[in-house]
Amino acid sequence: MKKYSENICHQLLAFLITSAFIMVAFLYGLSVIPLPSVVSTAEPIKTPSVVSTSSDVTNSMVRLTAPQVNAVITNPLVISGEAKSNWFFEASFPIRLLSSNGTVIANGIAEAKGDWMTEAFVPFSATLHFVTPPTGTGMLVLQKDNPSGLAKFDDTLIVPVRFTPLAK
Repeated sequence: MKKYSENICHQLLAFLITSAFIMVAFLYGLSVIPLPSVVSTAEPIKTPSVVSTSSDVTNSMVRLTAPQVNAVITNPLVISGEAKSNWFFEASFPIRLLSSNGTVIANGIAEAKGDWMTEAFVPFSATLHFVTPPTGTGMLVLQKDNPSGLAKFDDTLIVPVRFTPLAK
């Protein structure tokens, strides 16, 4: 139980550090920065797959259909794409929507829409409900589900998004 608690604490600390780095990157207009996906002294630090300004939201493991990079999003946000089976655990993986200051405004689970026990890409979808933040921009974070807790198996895809402006 102690090892599990330490792992949760490490993941929470890594999330907070990552959020701070992402916030600074957006504030300074950086498109890609290396960020640790989990802080660990036992494992090498792995950097997430950060999406830059390309409208092709894809890496070797995930192909995102919607939303596109810097898309203006509305509530509810419908997310779709396909991912390799090792991104899933029990046919799902976590997603978050963050404001540009790093505040989590929505959490959800992407679910496989087919047989996820395959070597091929597997379609997925998710819907996030959120309250539009005043920041104007943010990021969608897709995170490989990693029940092992080992940093070497972590991966993240970060997609910059824009929010529909708030009515004045």
